[in-house]
Amino acid sequence: MFHEVVWFCASPELLADGGMFRPDVHHRVLCSGTALADGTTLPDTAHINGAVRRVHHVPLDLAIADRSVGLCRLSPAEGGDTLGDAAVAIRDAGVLDALLLLFDTQWDVSLPPRSAAPPQLPEADRRLLTLLSEGATDRTAARLMGVSQRTLQRHVARLMALAGASTRMQLGWQAARRGWLR
Repeated sequence: MFHEVVWFCASPELLADGGMFRPDVHHRVLCSGTALADGTTLPDTAHINGAVRRVHHVPLDLAIADRSVGLCRLSPAEGGDTLGDAAVAIRDAGVLDALLLLFDTQWDVSLPPRSAAPPQLPEADRRLLTLLSEGATDRTAARLMGVSQRTLQRHVARLMALAGASTRMQLGWQAARRGWLR
């Protein structure tokens, strides 16, 4: 029996298939953000024991179980005949290591699935993030916002916690990715 399965999921319909995601197996799923019907939401994934994240593009459907065997779903070339449910098994350790490295690299830069509407920040927080992204110092940003420098730093710390960032660089990156900048 498998303990963990990692997935490259280019086809969102695979996420809805409850039979593929056993509750006694931990799953990590990378889903293509561009493959979603409306570009913002995923099918219900509550039945998946594990985590689902999205990246800009996933080129294929691939599952790797316990880092020892992979199964890649084949798809026809454009305009070609359908292959139905054809797949190829991958057992070569070198190929699996390369695919797992690719998965882990993509996992590290992926995001949780977006809700239908991204959370909006108050206008003051958006203004603060914009000032910082434009290179304003804490002193300048505090003056422009009409608060003390210490109050501004508390606001930045709160935003960092909200974004799950440990540095201001990460905060800027998360703010841009989450659409918090105006």
